Amino acid sequence: MYFNNDTAKNFILNFQKEQDNKPENKISDELLNSKIQINGELYRIPAKVDDFLKNGWLFRESYDYKLRTNSRLVGQAFEKRGSYLGAQIYNPTDEEIKAIDGMVGFLKIKSTNIKDNVVVTIADDITLNKSTVEDVVSVFGEPSKIDDTDLDDMDITKYIYEKEPYKGISFKFNEENILVEFNVHNMICD
Repeated sequence: MYFNNDTAKNFILNFQKEQDNKPENKISDELLNSKIQINGELYRIPAKVDDFLKNGWLFRESYDYKLRTNSRLVGQAFEKRGSYLGAQIYNPTDEEIKAIDGMVGFLKIKSTNIKDNVVVTIADDITLNKSTVEDVVSVFGEPSKIDDTDLDDMDITKYIYEKEPYKGISFKFNEENILVEFNVHNMICD
């Protein structure tokens, strides 16, 4: 099909108008800063690495690892009695620091990495391995986007609530629409 310049220009202008008129389902600061409880231990992301260490979580990286100014350490984990939390540690300061003096700006909590007797909640009402899609939407509203891509032959649906780059929460649900993972990304750095 051939479009002349005016047709293409009108198509683009109409598309832009439609996008401009769509509501921006951005997560509020209040929900982005929701408290996370792990067996009653309270966390808000961003959090100091030390907040986790004080509660008995072990940092799997070398405690002497250095973080340069405004950098982050991806793919880290905390471990406690067989449960694991995925994390990204970052340095929001203007000087080099040890990773254990950094901030947790991203936290991944996955049901397969949490022992059965550990209760994990976010925003008081949302519980890992218990809450449904409907529960999450009732607390967080409609997501910014939904991704229902099949991953490794698993029927997983992902609800994404975005604020801006490096700030948002995502929830993954299994084929029964039960919450099996959530990620909180709230980095405050350049």
